[in-house]
Amino acid sequence: MRLAGICLVTEDVVQLGNFYSELFKIEKCGDSQHTYFQLENFHISICSTSVEETIAPGYLADRGRSRNIIEVAIEDIDSKYNEITKKNYKIVKEIKTEVWGIRSFWIEDIDGNIINFCCNMNIWFKVDNKRFKSPNTLFTTS
Repeated sequence: MRLAGICLVTEDVVQLGNFYSELFKIEKCGDSQHTYFQLENFHISICSTSVEETIAPGYLADRGRSRNIIEVAIEDIDSKYNEITKKNYKIVKEIKTEVWGIRSFWIEDIDGNIINFCCNMNIWFKVDNKRFKSPNTLFTTS
């Protein structure tokens, strides 16, 4: 079994699709009701609330807007951060290396979902005076 992708449900497929197309610099496939992006071995679908309601009537009732976090592994995170700060993206977490070895920053899409750009810095850290090395396989891009 493997995770294949995520579907974001929105009132405005076109606007959210344009956001991700610009962010990931990839073409979107679809229309005003459903848009699809293929990213290596993972996809992002964006579907309208009206389409989702026809598939499973009533399931969206009283759910409000989603708050998903999409994690994107990236090797040159500082360059990506510099690129992002030059554009009009809403940064909700400034770039920082956490004690467990992950360097990341977060931006918010137009629906409030978070995109977490992250990089494994492969550093040593301490927990309760014990020294640990961050796992090599956590958030690697290869």
